[in-house]
Amino acid sequence: MLSRKKIKYQVTNSGIACSADKAIDQKLLELEALLSSSDFDSEKIRHYKQRINDALELQMNSRQQLEAYRDLDKQEGLSQFEHLDKLITVLSQNPIDTELSKRIIKRGITRKILLCIFSLLIMVIGFAMIIMPAPPAFEIYTVFYFNNNDGVTVMDLVSLLIIFGGIFLFIFNVRQN
Repeated sequence: MLSRKKIKYQVTNSGIACSADKAIDQKLLELEALLSSSDFDSEKIRHYKQRINDALELQMNSRQQLEAYRDLDKQEGLSQFEHLDKLITVLSQNPIDTELSKRIIKRGITRKILLCIFSLLIMVIGFAMIIMPAPPAFEIYTVFYFNNNDGVTVMDLVSLLIIFGGIFLFIFNVRQN
């Protein structure tokens, strides 16, 4: 059998190693070890090679398809008819299967849910900052006095800004298509 020298390398994306790339590298090393210890006829080798090529081609085509649609979204200044004409052209050249569209929809829904949860969390933190008593070191300046012992402080105004930021994020996220 062939003894292969295992080459360990790290595929990085902007200096950060991706765990999916590490897993694929590990599986490829395992595949090499299995292939070196197995006896295959040429028909089985062609079959496995075709399956691997099909999987890689599918991955590459799905990214190219999405890029064509993203490029269409970036084009500005087109009339509705021109935009529709370009969309028909892109759809005819890059058909999308149901599996790819389901992944895109799930990713969008997940993103919306996480942003809604994050914006609600921001609002709760803002309300907690107003309701809970702050130490005197945080009570910087009182803007408006209700009585001699209580009033609206700068900390309360910052808390309101945080709450309004959370509300804006929530509404912006829900209204997006």
